[in-house]
Amino acid sequence: MRRELPTINIRVALIVLVASCTLLPLLYLSHYFIDTQVTFLQEQKTRQLNNTDSAVLATIRTDVTRLLDTVALYSADRFVIQATNNIFYSSPMQRKINDFIGLTDIDATVYFADRGWDIAYEASGSVYHFENSGLIKQIRDQQAILSSGLGFTLHYQEPLLVDAGEGRGVAFVAPLLPFTLEKVSQYEPQGYIIILIDYKSLSSRVKPLLLEEESIEFRPPHPIPSVDGDSVLSRNLTINHPTISQPFELQLIYSLSDTARTEQLTVYQNQMRRVIGVVFLVSVALVWLVNHLFSRQFSRINQVVLELSRGGEASAINRPFKYVFSELRNIERLIKAQRSRISLQVAELKSSNLKLEEANITIANKNQQLETFNARLEEQVVEKTKALQQTLNREARHSKMLDLILQNISDFSSIGYRGLPQLVQDQLTMLFEFEVVKFTYQRHEGSHLELLSSFDKVQGHISHKPLLLKDEEQVLMDIYCQQLASWIELERIGRCDGLTHSLNRLAFDDDFNYLKQKLENDEIGQFALVVIDINGLKPVNDHYGHELGDKLIIACCKLLQNTSFTNVANVYRVGGDEFVMLLPDVSEGELHSLQRQLEQAQMGAEVFDEAGHAHRVSFSIGVVHSDDHAPNDMFQIADDEMYRSKHRYYHQA
Repeated sequence: MRRELPTINIRVALIVLVASCTLLPLLYLSHYFIDTQVTFLQEQKTRQLNNTDSAVLATIRTDVTRLLDTVALYSADRFVIQATNNIFYSSPMQRKINDFIGLTDIDATVYFADRGWDIAYEASGSVYHFENSGLIKQIRDQQAILSSGLGFTLHYQEPLLVDAGEGRGVAFVAPLLPFTLEKVSQYEPQGYIIILIDYKSLSSRVKPLLLEEESIEFRPPHPIPSVDGDSVLSRNLTINHPTISQPFELQLIYSLSDTARTEQLTVYQNQMRRVIGVVFLVSVALVWLVNHLFSRQFSRINQVVLELSRGGEASAINRPFKYVFSELRNIERLIKAQRSRISLQVAELKSSNLKLEEANITIANKNQQLETFNARLEEQVVEKTKALQQTLNREARHSKMLDLILQNISDFSSIGYRGLPQLVQDQLTMLFEFEVVKFTYQRHEGSHLELLSSFDKVQGHISHKPLLLKDEEQVLMDIYCQQLASWIELERIGRCDGLTHSLNRLAFDDDFNYLKQKLENDEIGQFALVVIDINGLKPVNDHYGHELGDKLIIACCKLLQNTSFTNVANVYRVGGDEFVMLLPDVSEGELHSLQRQLEQAQMGAEVFDEAGHAHRVSFSIGVVHSDDHAPNDMFQIADDEMYRSKHRYYHQA
């Protein structure tokens, strides 16, 4: 079957041609003019920003320089120096302060202090808040600079130092010296001038230089300047002055308004869009007129062709029609003349086409069968290859993960009992790519996997997400958990005391160092330590034998384990008759409550020998809390307190 070539409607082509010739030049010119104007307005916006930046920097520089000049003038004024140390000059001194404020263009708070740093006069500030502020302490720490005859600047951030402001600003400090400075090592200032300028006052000073939607923020100098953006501009200002020891530095952060500065650009773009829209409508109207002119002419030719192709009667297309274009009339005549010749050729072609179509159908069927067979064969090969590759990959990954598990298990002994949870979490995340995984020795929220020992005793708890694993991953997870549980079981046997089944000295050293590290890293806020020593164990062993002594030790351990702090306290047997309790996150009040419980618990507690004679269970206690002592000193302090308690016990006995 022959494939028909795509055709183009001549009317549509003509419309597209006219529209293209009309609109493309228009679009090009409009784009050119818009780009030119946008470039000009962007350059104008840049010039405006540069002018604004220069004006702001010049204004701040001029105002600060004038302020420093005024401070230098007043710091050498003998009347000011005399009035600062004499309260009877308050009225003329107040006029002096008002004149000082009038000489500066920035709203400032002024403090005059005498040689003993007592505030004698102030304007627009609070003497009480200033004298009790951290700023005056910082200023007095710079006494060496003031004694050299120079002033200095400080950035402060404290509220209520000025009457109106945001509580952040810069302080200018200068000494009052009634003589000309000479090159000597030290001066004795007769008083001090402290000028506080709030950042809000500086912002108000330069606000008229910005647009209505824009603002400026002042900050202390930063070693790494802020990065400029489309709406944020950062500048650093440095002012040198002979009266201050170091240059005055300030960082300015502009918050710019692209909306206000690009308003003219937006208006111009809207105007150009309206012009383009009007021209577009005119072009559409022109295209419509051209289409209307040619439409009837081409419709007639199309009608003739369709009628003849369908075998229509000649009378249907022989009606008179006036052509505007002679070429179209000649085309119609040629079409009609060729109609009869084409009809004969079509009949011959139909016969040949029937034979060709039958042959093509047969060939197509054979080709279709062959393609189907080849496609089925390729699919089978791909499926078998894919299955084999997946099997090989799975086996390789399984072997690799098994090697990693064996390698990770060997790392358990190097990390220790307390460091094991974090190591297990890191290893499981690496092996199985869990989103969340947690391992603890005690049950935690969300835990769903228990590690069981050889005696089905729970050794730890694991939770992980996602919960479901593939079959081969689950097998590897089971191997890892079994090895982990066996290691924990062995480690706990090594940490357990054989007589009392409490924790031993090795476990205490490990857990005590672990708590000190957690306190240092702020993982816990506090912890307590209790040292207990059994009273009279040696006489019992000497007179009644070690069997009764062991009963006494076991009874003492049970008393320690049966307090209201059982859930948070660990009991360790660190010697023959000595125990220690560690209590994380326990306050001092709770520690003393535990001490009272232990003292009450031993009252009436007894063990019996083989003859049925009762022997009192008694022990001495020493307590210490991390809020009161350094962690490294806690055991010794508690041990000393325990021995003092034991001394009192034997003294009373």
